[in-house]
Amino acid sequence: MQWFCQYLLAPQSDRQQILSNQFTRSFYDFFAENNFARLKEYLQRKYKLDIFADQDTQTGLDRKAFLEDFILFNNPRREEWEKTSKLIEFLNLQKGTAIADIGSGPGYYSFQFSQLVGDKGQVYAIDTVKNHLNYVKSTSQKFGINNIKTVHTAGDSVDLPANSVDIAFLCSLYHNIYAMSREDERDSFVKSIKEALNPDGTLFIIDNALVKKSELPYHGPYIAKELIIGQLKYYGFHLVKEHTYIPQRYILAFKKD
Repeated sequence: MQWFCQYLLAPQSDRQQILSNQFTRSFYDFFAENNFARLKEYLQRKYKLDIFADQDTQTGLDRKAFLEDFILFNNPRREEWEKTSKLIEFLNLQKGTAIADIGSGPGYYSFQFSQLVGDKGQVYAIDTVKNHLNYVKSTSQKFGINNIKTVHTAGDSVDLPANSVDIAFLCSLYHNIYAMSREDERDSFVKSIKEALNPDGTLFIIDNALVKKSELPYHGPYIAKELIIGQLKYYGFHLVKEHTYIPQRYILAFKKD
């Protein structure tokens, strides 16, 4: 919400610059459409400012989660706390790379990957939420992006062909896989990633460490990196490098055994 406040309070002369990035503009348009109808709905649902007929149903809960995830995923201020550009630099993406953005949400990383891998590269935006993928698809069409393919899954597989990607990328997702999936679902999910990776492919897992409250750039779930490293060893991966750009968020890079 801070970004919207910043924009709405900015002088008219500054607003054009704030929206100069096409993906920032698309984020704004999504919530500003119909007199900020979606932004109002998000606030009403989150803070119970209005009553919705579906608010206690799974449909209502899913709608609230979709709007909240959208704001968190594609927020223009995400770079400020996450240092996204440094994280992407760590991936060392090359032209022609095929990368799976697993748990893509509304495409925050997918769109950036698309620009880096070029026309000969391929980005797979993979998610369980169809509304997120619909946004990725419509935004890609709007901006003439032809190297992103959306993949809607049930969550127990990435649904990609064998040996189809050079990089599998999971950002702030593995804690959900660990905490919310059954063991057989997790086994199937990781197996599908392993099968989709080329023999020399790399699996990057980015997630959140437990840090002091004073060091938190944002509040979110966390998982010890040692737990991930141990589980991935069980699944036939070994850690090749790791890095931390901010206290809360670490990057782990794995290769297949």
